[in-house]
Formats: sequence, structure tokens, C-alpha cells
Amino acid sequence: MANLRSILGGAAVTAAVVPLVLAGTGIAGAMGGAMPSAVYFTTTSDSVVAHIDAGNGITNCALYVMGDTPDATGNSEFTSDTVITVRMSPGSYDATLNCLLPETGDEWHVARHERVNVPPSLIDQLIDLLETGSS
Repeated sequence: MANLRSILGGAAVTAAVVPLVLAGTGIAGAMGGAMPSAVYFTTTSDSVVAHIDAGNGITNCALYVMGDTPDATGNSEFTSDTVITVRMSPGSYDATLNCLLPETGDEWHVARHERVNVPPSLIDQLIDLLETGSS
């Protein structure tokens, strides 16, 4: 058991160090110019939320959320807000935060793109659990 703990501990340290090393080598600049920690997504039972650290020069952004079907999409207007919310039903989506380049004001770049899951509400999960025995 001690060997398994040391292997898992080493894997956790490696997983924590690799992003820092990549950021130091300029990979972060290739990710749309945004530092990975400057922009992140969260979800609630009815929305996808982009959180933006404007202190890193990321401003005037729009959030685009795309599902597997054309009717499962949503987007926001371009805004300088540091929190942008798009309402979506539960499911899996590709979330993209596009931000205007400050130099030109009319060209955008991808500040963050990732797959997100909007979970069902706790009430829906409870109903599923009671009806089917699983959530």
C-alpha cells in the first residue's frame, strides 16, 4: 500500500508541475495569449459562467456555448464584465471565450476553450434517484 501511495503522490506532483513548466516555456502565450488561470469556466444547473481576470489585460469578451445540435447553442454579447453568464439546459457543451484584441478593437482571439458539463438540478437528480434508483 505504501508503494501505491508514493506512486500516486508522484503522479499528483507531476500533474501539478507540468502546467507551470509549460506556462514558463511560452505555451501559455499560444493558448490565445491568456494565462490559464486568468480565465476559467464554472457551471450551475442552468448556465455556463466565464470568469475573467481583467487585470491580465483580458477585456471586451463574449462567451459562446455550443452543444451537439444546432438548437443547443447560446452566446452573450461582447462585454467588459468580469463574469459572463449564458443560460443553458443540462448537458455537455463546448464553451469558448472570445476576446477583442486591445490593439485593434475589432479582431478577436480565443482566450479559453474547453468542454463543460451543465449538471441537472439537485431536484432533478433527486427525482431520478427516487424513480430509477440511480442519478
